[in-house]
Amino acid sequence: MFIISSLVCRGPGILMLLLSWCLTLNTMWQMIQLHECVPGTRFDRYIDLGRHAFGPKLGPWIVLPQQLIVQVGCDIVYMVTGGKCLKKFMEIACIDCTQLKQSYWILIFGAIHFFLSQLPNFNSVAGVSLAAAVMSLRCFIIPYIYHFIKYYPLNLIIHHS
Repeated sequence: MFIISSLVCRGPGILMLLLSWCLTLNTMWQMIQLHECVPGTRFDRYIDLGRHAFGPKLGPWIVLPQQLIVQVGCDIVYMVTGGKCLKKFMEIACIDCTQLKQSYWILIFGAIHFFLSQLPNFNSVAGVSLAAAVMSLRCFIIPYIYHFIKYYPLNLIIHHS
């Protein structure tokens, strides 16, 4: 009876995952088919595909606003997330400092990235990439360390060794 009830509860979720997988597979198939639907012409960019599908004048007017919406949305999420991370870092690193508003941290994050975008090549940001890799690894390891310390306190480890 337990198996039947667990399948009933998980059934809609499994169905939605399968539906999502089928839609993803269908979208990938369509993109592969449209990639070179005209012999000798490869559509590598959405604007090229839009020009072929809707004509040379209407295609950019349909494709570019959608690309702009997606790009601006991604940029907003990126800036807000980066600003929140900077704010949280400063709250942890400097407890006695004056707290700034979230919007200021977003502007600071944007200013830092504006400066980094002015560097001539990627060799100039190798140190930044290394720092980002270290921070990413640290953020990946911290939850495991927290879990280990929470459930296996240091005094238990020392006494059992």
